[in-house]
Amino acid sequence: MRKTIIWDLDNTLYFETEEYKNKLNEATAAAAIKEFNVPLDFKEATEKVKESYATYRDGLEIFSREYGIPHKDLYVSYHNYKSELVKTIAPYEGLLENLKSLQCPQYVFSTSSKDICEKILKHIGLYDFFAGRFYSVEDFDVYKKNESPDVYARLCQTIGVNPQECIFVDDSYSNLDFAKQCGMTVSDYILSCAYNFKPKARLTKEEAVLLQNLDDCRSDLVKYTSALHGMSTKQRMVMFNQIPFMVGWLKELGNVAESVCQFLNAVKEKNKIPSNPKSEEE
Repeated sequence: MRKTIIWDLDNTLYFETEEYKNKLNEATAAAAIKEFNVPLDFKEATEKVKESYATYRDGLEIFSREYGIPHKDLYVSYHNYKSELVKTIAPYEGLLENLKSLQCPQYVFSTSSKDICEKILKHIGLYDFFAGRFYSVEDFDVYKKNESPDVYARLCQTIGVNPQECIFVDDSYSNLDFAKQCGMTVSDYILSCAYNFKPKARLTKEEAVLLQNLDDCRSDLVKYTSALHGMSTKQRMVMFNQIPFMVGWLKELGNVAESVCQFLNAVKEKNKIPSNPKSEEE
């Protein structure tokens, strides 16, 4: 039986840059202060947003709980600010081609408003692919996905599929839990699997060498530090006043820095879907 995939949108079908996250936190704080007179300064309100997201996976929830502001009102105000931030979103390279390769019915279900969903999908180049097949929580008169399995059942009914025929992909464990209660297949690993990608089981030989070099550098630094601590101040002054020693010392430090840079450059990856469909076997 061919499965239907239902994708979350935010931070699932696009990458939330640090710029986007910071500005979104600031926009949420500004909405709380300007629209609802929350008795906090801007810095305090921004910290509240971060705390709320860390605790509830929702930047608005803490204001609703602590200040009695209806979540619906927060939701509407928040999206008025969020609309201006869409241009800072980073699309995944090659995403559309990978989605097409799955060859199964696919939908989007998001906590973002319908208008924001449309803007984001257009910005990341997926609007035509998901046209007529993206839904917001506000389509079901709710404003969160993590309150009850009911909204997932209603979504499936609207789409015309049984929950057991669906795979739900989301970056929130609470959302995945309620989708699972509804009967959907879920996994925090499914995002990688759906792209026909599995993380490397082991480091490549090159990566192993780089990591060993880094570990050797750490050991050398520990030895240098221990040796220096074992000397008196006078001994250290005599040693560091010797030009040949200082040249050799700086050369060794340069080797350490070079090894660290090589390792960091080797593990740094571009923001794109991995193209290797198989795990490293070695």
